Amino acid sequence: VKSARGVPRQFLRIVTREEAQDMTEDVYILPNGDYAVMKQVSDEERKKIVGESEKERLTRVFSDADWRVQGLLLSCGICHQLPVEAEITPCCANLYCRKCVIEHLA
Repeated sequence: VKSARGVPRQFLRIVTREEAQDMTEDVYILPNGDYAVMKQVSDEERKKIVGESEKERLTRVFSDADWRVQGLLLSCGICHQLPVEAEITPCCANLYCRKCVIEHLA
């Protein structure tokens, strides 16, 4: 028997003491002494109560469009690729490949 601390009540189903003793799944005890088990909750209901899961937030934040924007911000201003031996110019703080900067200035 576990404490139900932190578990939203909407996720719990109250059971009798006898039912709790026969259960093979996790049984929780509520502050008032009642026994409860987890009930099935739809994804939509879970999102309304708890919000998005960490995986869902990360997927949303790092979607393909966001990766394209970040790729542009982290690309060399000359060759437009991921910088090799990246250099940041002190004057304008732009990002370039070391080789591209040297060849461009030569």
